[in-house]
Amino acid sequence: MQDNQQTGRSSSLDKTLNMIFEYIKKNNLKYGDRLPSERDFAEMFHIGRQAVREATHVLQYLNVIEIKKQGGMFICGEEKFNSLDYFNIYIQIGQLPLTDIYEARRILEVECISLAAQNMSDDKINEISDIVQRASVDDPKEFAEADRILHQAICEATNNKALQILMRTVHSWSGVSRNYSTTFREARELSHMDHNNIINALKKHDVEAAKKSMDVHIQHLAKINYIGEKLVKDVLGEMWPADEA
Repeated sequence: MQDNQQTGRSSSLDKTLNMIFEYIKKNNLKYGDRLPSERDFAEMFHIGRQAVREATHVLQYLNVIEIKKQGGMFICGEEKFNSLDYFNIYIQIGQLPLTDIYEARRILEVECISLAAQNMSDDKINEISDIVQRASVDDPKEFAEADRILHQAICEATNNKALQILMRTVHSWSGVSRNYSTTFREARELSHMDHNNIINALKKHDVEAAKKSMDVHIQHLAKINYIGEKLVKDVLGEMWPADEA
């Protein structure tokens, strides 16, 4: 039932956003141009004002529009414009499950390392290896930085601009969702083992071994984050006062 409600809400939000984008495009609106009010959009699109309000809040978050207090809604300038990162938006509003995120990560990152295993120079591999080896599992910040450098180097070694752009979104996910993979020492130890397996496969330029190592690594991250999310929810659930009879 809850899934159906979320799906319906997501579909309604998509439709409203598309109608507003179509209005902006059709009317050739530019920076500083004023948009219709929530009431006007609701009447124009034959939908409720709440649907319009949700959509305009999303657009404000993306810096597509600026809402001025008692002054209306206006198109933002290019200096404020973010890419339309729906992934981050839907994570924020709870409509993008972690299972979907990590399934997408597996698809993208396994293919990225396939190219990296063929393209990455030995000098670069050794450089990344040194960084990973020096990172202490006892230092969460240092370990997280080494992890970021490893994944970024693999992305850059694809020599594929489209994949690199897609991976920017992937790498932003951990900053939006809670990332438990560097929070607990046990999780860092597991990731450190995964990193070593990945680097060893890269050193051999073994495409299949590299793909398998990355696939295992992403599966580990997915399980760690699932357990972390469930643990937090269970603990908070126990802290919530029971309804009085």
